[in-house]
Amino acid sequence: MDHLVTRSAGLPACLALVSLVSFAGIVHAEDYRISTQEQYLQASSRTYGPGDRVLLERGKRFTGQFLIRGGGEPGRPVIVDAFGEGALPILDGNGLSDNKGVLQIDDTDQIEVGNLEITNAFGTKTKSYGILVQDNSGEKHSHIYIRDCYVHHITSDDSNCTAGSGDKNLGGIHLTTGNGTLWDDILVENNRIEYAGRSGITTGGWSKPNPPPPGKKPGKGGHNLDDPSDCITNLRIRKNRISYASGDGIIMRMAYKGLVEYNVVHHCGYPSNAKPTDVSASIWGANKNIDCVFQYNEAYAHFRNADAGGFDVDMWSKGTIMQYNYSHDNAGGFILSWGPNMGCVIRHNVSVNEKPFGSFSSTAGLAFENNTFYLGDGMKGTYRVWGAVMRSNLLVAVQGSFSTNKSAVVSVGDYYYTPKGKNPSGTGAEAKDPGFVNPCGATSPIGLANLGGFKLRADSPCPKVGADIDHILKHADPDKQ
Repeated sequence: MDHLVTRSAGLPACLALVSLVSFAGIVHAEDYRISTQEQYLQASSRTYGPGDRVLLERGKRFTGQFLIRGGGEPGRPVIVDAFGEGALPILDGNGLSDNKGVLQIDDTDQIEVGNLEITNAFGTKTKSYGILVQDNSGEKHSHIYIRDCYVHHITSDDSNCTAGSGDKNLGGIHLTTGNGTLWDDILVENNRIEYAGRSGITTGGWSKPNPPPPGKKPGKGGHNLDDPSDCITNLRIRKNRISYASGDGIIMRMAYKGLVEYNVVHHCGYPSNAKPTDVSASIWGANKNIDCVFQYNEAYAHFRNADAGGFDVDMWSKGTIMQYNYSHDNAGGFILSWGPNMGCVIRHNVSVNEKPFGSFSSTAGLAFENNTFYLGDGMKGTYRVWGAVMRSNLLVAVQGSFSTNKSAVVSVGDYYYTPKGKNPSGTGAEAKDPGFVNPCGATSPIGLANLGGFKLRADSPCPKVGADIDHILKHADPDKQ
């Protein structure tokens, strides 16, 4: 399409602006180039339309909150990005508080954000977010993308972060709906989040009242897991790297067929901010997730607190699949769960050298299939299995042990090997080495691509149990898929 670049009249000269006008149709869009603090403040007060681009100059630092008002249309989103050469442009909240985001998007859609550095370092903890996307419009909105941003040192308040607290969302990137708003096509991809306060990436939203059983009065709380019509659809959280949050890494809530993949989360539950009584995990979902998938993620070195697991299938999850993930060296073990849940499957995951504080426990509604659990030489912990269906899992503890609640665990075809420890009685445990190619000791490998040592040799006595390591290695690099 032919475009003419013109200067728009009647606008402040300090705001670099060009208009793009198409003679082939009614297409009008503007570029706003921001190089000074004055331009930054002006741009934050404007309302944007389809095809507009808000471009911040690389190598520059801007102070205060940046609001994105207005929105695009399908095929012509509002773009917020960087221009020029050098380091990412910095948006510094400078102590922003009052539940605000340094970059904030309210009640709109068709927005793409990328290539920004965002911080809110301050001497006093604040109720703040790096990026906050919230929508209480009551309308159906779609296409909000946040990609390639660096969010760090958000000194968010974490003083009220017990289970169920809204303050668990403070920190890095939070997206939430209310007042009947419906969302579709939400992407959070390839962001780096460090020391970003309470949590790395979180989603949330409103929920329809849960209908009572026949003949019963309406109760409080709960979700109708048979009705996904109030959930976020086409939600993807992928290829993000999150570290040193004082609480959780990733929390997906209110999603239908959501996808969490290729994320690396480590050293969360960071003790300089968190309290041992807090509850947090690295990657998890809860509060009405239906048919969601968590795959090809790595979670490790979560600091000790009341939970501290690498993964979690939490209450009000239905049909969740956690597959081909790698968990290691977490103070609370591989996975935990809190019901009610329905029909969730944990399969083909690898858990290595989890700490003895609690290796995995679960409630009804979960099945563990073809997972590999390994405690290397020098690790004397105990794997705990509490209330689950277990099928074809491979559990090896060179010096450690396994503990199960026999009255609540159904074990079919699992293979236990504890040459220096002890096995649960009555589980069909075997005495032969399963025959890993080259397992690690007390030092766990980093990265899914380095799990080849947990393949089974051709002469393995248990070739059909444990995780499919070949599949994990084939899909370890997201850029090759």
